[in-house]
Amino acid sequence: MRFSQNFLHYLSAHERCTERHRFKARGLAAREVELSTDYEVIKIRNMAWDVQREIYRMKGFVRLGTPGQSCHVWVHDAQAQNWHGGTPVFG
Repeated sequence: MRFSQNFLHYLSAHERCTERHRFKARGLAAREVELSTDYEVIKIRNMAWDVQREIYRMKGFVRLGTPGQSCHVWVHDAQAQNWHGGTPVFG
């Protein structure tokens, strides 16, 4: 299984998730979402997976230091396909 019963948490974090999606997902078990061939359930599954992928990707960029240590932020420019910044945020 790719996600646990907590998939509603991921689903609700998706920008295109509506009340209708959340209502339908409440009655489903994680296993049903994983194995279903119903179009609406596949849509729900993909939205939850999108959020999980984004969280996983962001964990690679967020590195927390000890209190008082400066933190540098790097920003990805999608059009230029490069990273820039390295600006200290606090410290």
